[in-house]
Formats: sequence, C-alpha cells, structure tokens
Amino acid sequence: MGRLSKPVAAVGVAAVLTVGGGGAYALASSHANTITVCVSQASGALYKSRACQKGDHKLTWNSTGHQGPQGPQGIQGSQGAQGAAGTPGSPAASIMTARTNATVGQEGYFAASGPSTMSATESDVTILTPDATTVAQNLAVRDEVSSSDDNTRVYVLRINGADTALTCSIVLGAHQCTDSAHSVTIPPDSEVTIHRAVLTGTGGGADGTAVLAAWRATTP
Repeated sequence: MGRLSKPVAAVGVAAVLTVGGGGAYALASSHANTITVCVSQASGALYKSRACQKGDHKLTWNSTGHQGPQGPQGIQGSQGAQGAAGTPGSPAASIMTARTNATVGQEGYFAASGPSTMSATESDVTILTPDATTVAQNLAVRDEVSSSDDNTRVYVLRINGADTALTCSIVLGAHQCTDSAHSVTIPPDSEVTIHRAVLTGTGGGADGTAVLAAWRATTP
C-alpha cells in the first residue's frame, strides 16, 4: 500500500485544501460539479488519495451549494425616458340625420338633426352644436317623391345664419344628391340648419314630399 498523504483537519464537511507542491494537498474531484476525499476512520481527518485506506470512508459532495434565501428588494430605479407617441386614432364621428316635409316649390329651412317642419323662419328650426369644435362633411339628401319634370332643389348646411360650402343639388328627374368633396368647421355652440332652395324646372312638377338628410360630424 502506498504512503498516505499528510492528513488535513476537517471543518465539518466543507474543508478546503490548497493546491501546491511539497506536502500541500488538494481535494480529489472525479467530476466538475463534485468534490471527493477520504475520511480517516481513526482521526476524522480528510486526505487525498487515489484509493481510500481500508476502514476509511469516501466522501463526495457538490461543489455548488444550495441556493440561499432571496435577498431584500433593492431600491427603485430611476424613471426611464418617455416613450415615443403612439399613432393617432381615428377621429370620433357622429351621424346626424334630419327629416322634413316639403310641398311643390316650397323653400325654407329645417333642422339639421331630427324631425322638423319646413319653416320660412330659420330661427324656428335651428339646433345647437356641442361646446367643442366639430367638422361637418358627407352631406346626403333624398326627396322621397319626385317626377321627371320636377324642379331643381338645392340643399345647403348653414352655420350661424350663413351658407357653407357643404351643399348639393337634386337635379331634374333625380331623387338624391351628395357632397363628399367639402367639409366645414363648426365652432363651439353654433346654431345650424339646412336650407332648401328651389330652382324653377321645366314643368314645376312634384318636388317631393318627405325630405331626408344626413351628414357626419367629426372632431378636427
């Protein structure tokens, strides 16, 4: 049996031996993640050897200990830089619908939203807009009854007693007109109406009885 290396006193099972020459010792390791040594039965000392002496015990343990308890939470870091602005959403939109009745050749005003009676006095049929700037667009008007020899009817959205660019005309023999080319800004708290003007046609036939109108109100 070969000569034993000089024993090194153990502290529990977590002894560390220094690698070196001339009588220094190192823990024998068979795997990268384990440590293996011999334990003297007589003295309890740890020693390095290719094979443990008879009666001594081989001891192997992991080189990486168990995970310790979680440490206390660190202090909050500083606030990061503000991110880039997101893509703007679509403008909010409301559909405004109106309805009135008109006799042959009748001109006048009707409310720009909801049912109303055609009136020669604009103030009798005005409606109030919200306390916010809005945009009016996509006007559509239809006469429910008409004939081939009727008059041309012009419809225009009015704001605070003035005509706007949002207008369309139902020409001879037609039943409907639209304006998707123009949009007009409506200031907050404005009064709006729709004006109906009649241009004399070929025979002065039926101009329509029920008149339907619609337009969109959006945010700027």
